[in-house]
Amino acid sequence: MQLKRIKIVYILLMVLPLIAVAAALGTMPDQIPAHFGLSGVVNRYGSKYEALIFPIVTLAFGILIIVMGRITSKVKKFGESNEKMTLLVGLICLLFMDLMNFYFLFIEITGMKSIYGGGASGIKLIFGAMGVMCIVFGAVMPRTKMNSTFGLRTKWSMKDEETWKRSQKFGGITFAVAGALMIFVSIVTEGKYCLLWSMYILIAVSVLDIAYSFIIANYKFEHKDDGDRLQ
Repeated sequence: MQLKRIKIVYILLMVLPLIAVAAALGTMPDQIPAHFGLSGVVNRYGSKYEALIFPIVTLAFGILIIVMGRITSKVKKFGESNEKMTLLVGLICLLFMDLMNFYFLFIEITGMKSIYGGGASGIKLIFGAMGVMCIVFGAVMPRTKMNSTFGLRTKWSMKDEETWKRSQKFGGITFAVAGALMIFVSIVTEGKYCLLWSMYILIAVSVLDIAYSFIIANYKFEHKDDGDRLQ
């Protein structure tokens, strides 16, 4: 996707929740669900204008990522690639935040007393959504050019282009598998067990990815040195 198109979609996702909530204020009751416990049940009501908080946070997040993209674009080695990948990561995060914004907007308009309707815990939703994001990141990583902002970035994976590509391909697979496992865990476990298993999965994947980048870089360079000695 061209950088110009990414920016257009990005800006749209950044401002859409604020526009939607501002337009819906007239249809909301004066008091809306304002906070939910881990059980998903409303534990505080507040002014309908509190509905603007999360869209403003989304807008601020979007602006922050744009600024980061501009800063990373000035890095001589990976300039344009840095900005593109920063915006792509921000775009994926904004998509997730927009879905949350519109779901909250639906709850605020309808006055639902539970954020999940069926009593599932907040932990389950959070880590289930994180699992989906891991799968998306896993799909993007193998197509990622070398940059200094996104991907499986270690001092070993960035030794050269070939090591980078192998690391991103491996990281893409492990992230996708981790995402699928986190979704499964969020379905079959509850509360602290969902949290613990999800954290174990994330830690295991991180260690595995770092170890792989170290091994592939050192294996390659050791064999390169052996080849040089034979010549």
